Amino acid sequence: MKDGDRQKWLTAFVFSPLVLVVIFMMTAVASIFAQTATAGNIAGTVSDQSAAVVSGIPIILKNLDTGGSTSTTTAAQGAYTLSLLPPGRYSVSVNAAGFRGLVKNATVALGTGNTVNLQPVAGLKGRGSKERPIL
Repeated sequence: MKDGDRQKWLTAFVFSPLVLVVIFMMTAVASIFAQTATAGNIAGTVSDQSAAVVSGIPIILKNLDTGGSTSTTTAAQGAYTLSLLPPGRYSVSVNAAGFRGLVKNATVALGTGNTVNLQPVAGLKGRGSKERPIL
């Protein structure tokens, strides 16, 4: 084998895996962006009437178009996030011991995030209150 042939073979052998890695990385990044471009999210904070954050409160999200629902719980800072939601109309509700229920509506669009802060009123559980939709 000539030196020129050996060098061509070594160059192809060394760069082939590198090309495969670059192609894999580009595919993985495109996949991640595709997920976020076809979905949205709703995030917010739950606080009481004195503006103190409330942790450990269950948050229920209901898709008003399909009837499906999911839930999460607020973190130590009173924050919550519901991600990778398909576009549509949603209700976000909080109904915890010591607070009246509260429901807010939100619309999720492709690749967007909505902030839905909740401030339930302390008192006996009741029918709750509905607020105007957040668009």
